[in-house]
Order: sequence, then structure tokens, then C-alpha cells
Amino acid sequence: EVYHTNVGDAKSQANNYDVVFCSASLVDTFKGTKPIVIGLKNLLAEAEMEEKILAAGIK
Repeated sequence: EVYHTNVGDAKSQANNYDVVFCSASLVDTFKGTKPIVIGLKNLLAEAEMEEKILAAGIK
């Protein structure tokens, strides 16, 4: 399931998800939450997403 929302709502709902994708500048916003947080420089770059997913050990 893919879900998108604003940062404020995302932080309060983050523990309901396994992975959170966000801008690299927002990664610290999710400190103390359960999911794997993947920060991206370009949110539309499929190659960057694939690279970060593999680096995080997500299959």
C-alpha cells in the first residue's frame, strides 16, 4: 500500500508503516519512530529509490 500525506500527519502516523520515504532534509523529523526512513534528494528519481531500498536491506 502506498500512502502520501503532509509531514505533520506523516510523523504522527509513521509507526503504522514499515518504510517512510521523504526528502533527505526531513529525515530527522522521523527520529524516534519505528519505520525505516529513507531520505531522497530527488523524490521522483526511481534509480535513487532503488539504490536506497537495496542499501536499507529491503527486498
